[in-house]
Amino acid sequence: MAVVDDDVIVRMIVADLLEHIARDRKEQCEVRAFADGVSFIESSWHEGHSPCLVILDGIMPKMDGIEVLRRLRSRGDESRYKIIMLTMRQSEEDIVRALQLGADDYITKPFKRLELEARVSRLLKRM
Repeated sequence: MAVVDDDVIVRMIVADLLEHIARDRKEQCEVRAFADGVSFIESSWHEGHSPCLVILDGIMPKMDGIEVLRRLRSRGDESRYKIIMLTMRQSEEDIVRALQLGADDYITKPFKRLELEARVSRLLKRM
């Protein structure tokens, strides 16, 4: 599971939540946090055959979340990624665009911890 967000506090909160979910589900999984889209895309950490859940901020320096989403969905193994956009972008156009590009879910900031936990758990069941 990956958290890609330029806000260090959001990264810490979401990474902690993902680790909590993994412990509760008694599943072996690694949680990794990335400060921007470029570092995530260039990382070999998510390469391979394992499923990967990505919590992705929409607004980041260098490469925004929409571009990361576009790149993940253009890969040959794109189906192993489940992607939740977690962003300040709240316009209907932004939400529709992200969903059309292949986001599995869309949550606006500020977010409720229990809602994010429920949505992550739902996606993990489908992986």
